[in-house]
Amino acid sequence: MALCVWPCNCYEKGSWVEKDLGWETDLYARVDMADACDIFGPINRYAPSSNLKAMFDRLVCMNGGSPDESTIDHKDPEKAVPFEHSEQWEEMSVNHLEGRTAAFSCYGDEGGDEFDKDGRPKLLQHKHYEDPETEPFQNERDANAPLVWQCRYCGVEVPDHLWRHCTSGKGRNTAKTRQNT
Repeated sequence: MALCVWPCNCYEKGSWVEKDLGWETDLYARVDMADACDIFGPINRYAPSSNLKAMFDRLVCMNGGSPDESTIDHKDPEKAVPFEHSEQWEEMSVNHLEGRTAAFSCYGDEGGDEFDKDGRPKLLQHKHYEDPETEPFQNERDANAPLVWQCRYCGVEVPDHLWRHCTSGKGRNTAKTRQNT
């Protein structure tokens, strides 16, 4: 991970070329200063939102990035590869995430009104392709499992009791519900 630098040098605040909302809102500095975070968001089609996943992908720099980009001339892989196996890398590399705690709270409608009476998607033409008994998750919270495991791998504690899911709108047409409010 020697190509990663903390603070991240892939983007910069105020850039008109490559916008990064995390830099623009000081999100990375906020995460860096926090002892604990509550990650709250929807489950969209058996997965966390793409924005949430992208944020986690951007936090990789905090998990062992170099504090000195001059050691790799900004992002030179020819210098980064041997550097990552050096004693200097071991001494410099800091996991800025380790020791923190995170909670995951997610919500979803578990398909809303998109299933037929047999539990298969209404729009599916070949009903035999879908076996309702093989749904990806017994518990919808598991849609965030890759993010929870990524946290735990990086030294962020995510206790099971702080990893939750709640259902809202199951069996209802949420588009019509929003239209009527």
